[in-house]
Parts: sequence; structure tokens; C-alpha cells
Amino acid sequence: MKESKIDKTLFHRLFLLFIILFLPLFLIKEYKIINSKKNAKLSLLPPAQSQPIDIQDKQFTLIILTKNNITTIKRNFESIIKQKYPHYQTIYIDRASTDGTPGLLKQLIDQNGQSEKIRLIEAQKNYKAVQFYFEQIHALDNHQVVIHLSGLDFLAHDEVLDLVNKTYENPDVWMTYGQHLDDYYYQKGIYQPEPQKLILKKRAQRAPWVSSSFKTFYAGHFKRVKRGNPKEIDFLSFDSEASLLSPLAELGKAHIQFIPNILYIRGSHQAPESRKIKPFFRQKKINKTLFDSLEKKSGGS
Repeated sequence: MKESKIDKTLFHRLFLLFIILFLPLFLIKEYKIINSKKNAKLSLLPPAQSQPIDIQDKQFTLIILTKNNITTIKRNFESIIKQKYPHYQTIYIDRASTDGTPGLLKQLIDQNGQSEKIRLIEAQKNYKAVQFYFEQIHALDNHQVVIHLSGLDFLAHDEVLDLVNKTYENPDVWMTYGQHLDDYYYQKGIYQPEPQKLILKKRAQRAPWVSSSFKTFYAGHFKRVKRGNPKEIDFLSFDSEASLLSPLAELGKAHIQFIPNILYIRGSHQAPESRKIKPFFRQKKINKTLFDSLEKKSGGS
């Protein structure tokens, strides 16, 4: 009996010692996280030009990366020119498509009289596409907002840019990403994008933004990432879109805003007439009516 009492006493002492040693460390870490969130309001301009961000309508630059998207690029193009919001320009960067995507884009631009608002840049190598992407953003004013989109996807309706503009009325927002529907299964995409704790901010907070096909950010925020002189950068080192854009999420910290409205339809190479709902999704009662209404509003394919 005496030995068991001694064991219990020793255990209690060790437990108290553990609390005494590690509780302050935990509290300090939590304080730093909270404090960093409060103090993360950095200027989007260099210190010498620092000024409050205005809440007027934003100028958007859509940068759309394409590669063999001939089955979806027309829907992508039409969803952009149907936007009610007027303050935007579009840059298509094609990565050496072999299916005629650039030719179809040129045709669409000419037929719709969009040559002043929409440009096409053709890159014969992946690293050149990254370089063009980088250079186009660095040529923009810091307060312009870049909208990153894939040529495989298309905007869900004609008020997408209005919704994004409204989100940027909050000066604490530097980056956004939005909800989507799957073009094949009519499945809603991102359900719980926000991490429950900021302790895992490096991985949990950046992952949804980076993986989203529709993401936006201030050009000035992109320029804040120190990569050196564009002429000295080895663009071959950027092996993926994520390697180029992930640092923005890390620097953005608590300034990433999720927009719960459905902003885009994630496309597929399946022809529109071949789309169908598989039994698994039928059991989950996916709302096909919602997709149909969005598609009708955007003009369909």
C-alpha cells in the first residue's frame, strides 16, 4: 500500500511539473499567434508610398492559363465577356497547346470585338508561361486585383466580378477564393475551407486557396514576395503553379477571404451532352436544379 501511495504522489508531482514547464510555452505561442494576426496589416505599397487602400471599384486583370482546352475554352471566354462588372481586362497565357486552343481563342476575340480588352500570349515552354505570368503581374499597378483562372473552368454567372469586388471593400482582404460546382457530377466543391485553428496555418490555411481554380490577389501582394530581378530569376525552378503562388498564402496569413457564393464551374474534358449524375451522387441528393439555373443564367455552352 505504501508503495502505491508513493507512486501516486510521484505521478502527481511529475504531472504538476509538466504543467509548470509547458503551460507558459503554450500560452506564449498562443499569444504570438493572436498578436501576429492583429499586427499583420501590412501595406500593399512600399513604405515610401504607403497610403490607405481605397474602397472604390477595383480594376481586375484575369489571367487564364490554358493548355489543350479546346472543348471548354469557348464557355470560359463567353462567361467572361458576359460579366456585368465593367472594370476588367483579360490575359490568356497558352502553354503550347496542340489541339488548336490558341486559334479558337483568336477567332473568338476577333468575332466578339474584344481585341482591346482581351489578349493572348503564346508560350512554347512551361517555364516561359511562368515568366510571362510573372512579368504581366509586375507590370500592373499594386492596387489592381489579379484573378487567376484555368482555361478548363468558367465563371458560374454574370455577377461573379461584382461579388469579388464587394469582398475587396474590406481593406483587410488581400486574397480571395470561391465556391464551385463540378461540371460533371454537379457536386458542390469546398465545404469547410477555413482551418479550425491557426496553429496549423502554414499548411491548413494555404491549401484551399492554392488548390482553388479561381483565386484572386492584389498585384502588390504578389510583388511583395522577394524573388529577385526578373531577368535573373530561373523560371525553370517553378515546376508548378503552386510553387509560384504558395508564398502569397503564407504572407497573407489572416487576409485570405473565402467567398461562399458559387463563383465558377469546374470543367472537364467531357462533352456537355455526356454529363451525367452517377448513383453515388444521386443518393446524396445533389442539387442539379441549382447548376442548371446557373448554366442558363450564364448562357450555357
